[in-house]
Amino acid sequence: MKKNTVVIVGAGSTHTPGIIQSLLQKKEEFPLKKLILFDIDEERMNMVKSIMTQFIEEAYENLEVISTSDYKEAFTDVDFVFAQIRQGGLKMRSCDEKIPLKYGVVGQETCGPGGSISYGIRSIPAVIEIIRQAKKYSPNCWILNYSNPAAVVAEATRREFGNERILNICDMPVAILLSYSKMLGLKDWTELDPEYFGLNHFGWFTALYDKTGKDRLPELRKLILENGMTACSDKHHKDKDWQKTWKQYAEIIKDYPEYLPNSYLQYYLYSSDVVKKMDPSYTRADMVINGREKEMIEEYQKYLANPSEYKSPIQEFTVFGDFIVDAAASIAYNKGYRYLVIVENNGAIPNLPSDVMVEVPAYLRSWGPEAISRKPISTFYKGLIENQAASEKLAVDAYFENSYDKALQAIAINKTIPSTNIAKAILDDFIEANGEYWPRLEKNLINLGGKMDKNRLFSEFQKLGKVLMAPVLILPIAGILVGIGSGFTNPKILELFPFLKNLTIFFNILKDAGNVVNNNIPVIFAICIAYGFVKSEKATAALSGFLGYMTMNTILGNFLIYTGNLDPKNLLIGQKQILGVLTLDTGVFGGILVGFLIAHIHNKFYKIQLPAILSIFNGTRSIPALSIIFSSILGIILAFIFPPIQHLLIKSSDIINSIGASGAVLVENGIQIIYGNRANLLKIEMREFLKHE
Repeated sequence: MKKNTVVIVGAGSTHTPGIIQSLLQKKEEFPLKKLILFDIDEERMNMVKSIMTQFIEEAYENLEVISTSDYKEAFTDVDFVFAQIRQGGLKMRSCDEKIPLKYGVVGQETCGPGGSISYGIRSIPAVIEIIRQAKKYSPNCWILNYSNPAAVVAEATRREFGNERILNICDMPVAILLSYSKMLGLKDWTELDPEYFGLNHFGWFTALYDKTGKDRLPELRKLILENGMTACSDKHHKDKDWQKTWKQYAEIIKDYPEYLPNSYLQYYLYSSDVVKKMDPSYTRADMVINGREKEMIEEYQKYLANPSEYKSPIQEFTVFGDFIVDAAASIAYNKGYRYLVIVENNGAIPNLPSDVMVEVPAYLRSWGPEAISRKPISTFYKGLIENQAASEKLAVDAYFENSYDKALQAIAINKTIPSTNIAKAILDDFIEANGEYWPRLEKNLINLGGKMDKNRLFSEFQKLGKVLMAPVLILPIAGILVGIGSGFTNPKILELFPFLKNLTIFFNILKDAGNVVNNNIPVIFAICIAYGFVKSEKATAALSGFLGYMTMNTILGNFLIYTGNLDPKNLLIGQKQILGVLTLDTGVFGGILVGFLIAHIHNKFYKIQLPAILSIFNGTRSIPALSIIFSSILGIILAFIFPPIQHLLIKSSDIINSIGASGAVLVENGIQIIYGNRANLLKIEMREFLKHE
């Protein structure tokens, strides 16, 4: 059996000991080659490592364990990445909880405006960076993401990476299943085969089959209604705050008895009641600081007091670790275990959009999850899910688009929010509290006449400047290469320095390398503009920019050939081959035009939902095809419009050439406008030239 190298990202978490314990206990099912602990907070990471060292050494002989904060060391040659980060730590969690409560709104770690939007926008860049680094150093590794808020993070990773070799999971359904199994007198949660649908922290169990195939849900529902919910999964689930949750859990079933809910639904279905039970000055973040965090620090103090005699504690709660390890084993060895995971819908819930990240049963194979489809859901559940999914998608939009408006919409549409005024107040407080954790959010400033506000216009020009920066910056590099190559292959230079003749091939290569850029600037502009102005899935936009540019030139050239306006055997000025395509040279103008066209198409259609027969082209998968279609139309339009423009440009050039040096003097003020501070020098040069004339 192949051994695996695993890196735990966010290794300073209080949950890490549970994951390590599960890895050690399941060494036969999921053997390890190396265990890597990674965290940007080295102090916390080393604390966890110290606490677990004795346990590791005794349970897993000769296992290599390293701790690091270096991306390359952490992610090189790894098989699995277990990501469980908390961007901003408990300090920011406290803000996520307390800011909404200040306005009488649910303040919770993963629900409502704090847990879903604030924490979500803050987590996205950190998770994306981890995945980028992992894919950079280990392209074939699997990333199992535990990081919250899982629904928002999963949507962001879907857009950025297509969730290729990425599995987003949550242990809460498993923790609930463990409690269910104990209440039913079963040995373990794996003895229940659940049917489930929804979003992360927003779903329902519809059936609970035991090993005999009997649905135990009706029996369990009766037990909960008669005796209440019994939490057996985690010692922390038994504290006073969680007891309130389990009491409310029975109330949810009483009011909505059809299915068994995820416990987090209390925050949406009973938000006003839940808020009344919350203390704005002392939230779950404070409880964790004074609970799990304090316990870990105390354990570390025990270790420091006597490292040689210290015994690592056995973790009471293992579901968190067991689930991620079992999921990894199922993928590593193609076991096909059936678990509740977060996947792109694609028909799993037939009457929900295909691009929604849903939480449903799926078989975990070596190539990824295979979701199990179910019947359409009824209006009540569909309405709740679509509302919550919209809030989560808008939060992701806000991040990728740097949009204040989308962030406001994400909060305002959330079921926990009573009014837009409160949504605005919460958002503005979040912006201040998150600081550099959040991208700079910009308002879409439009006046009542529908015209773009000057501030917005300035912002768009700024964006254009950033987009054009890349192609503009490579021009000097190309110029240097061409200059060096041309200079050192000049016959006069070779006469003076004969030894350079031996390097002629090298300098010609430099010149050719530079000319690759110079000769293809238009397509570079097309790609860069398409990439820079789209809202998400930028790689698809860049590809579409190239496809669009080539399509435009092909259609433009072929149309002119068919109409007799371009003769391949007798090319005129402005007619040339571009990347092998015989066409009219539209120059940088054509590249810029295509780039903006592709960006517009992408932003308009990247969320498109097609009929079932064409669903393979849903979302951004439609963009390359649409780019070809619209670029073809553009090519035909330019076949009529650009030849007269080009003719005018050629005539202008002829006029300039014909006016001679004396005519050039008449435009010295124009030189001032074009060249700015260099104009005086040019004027002097021009006067000296005229004297010689």
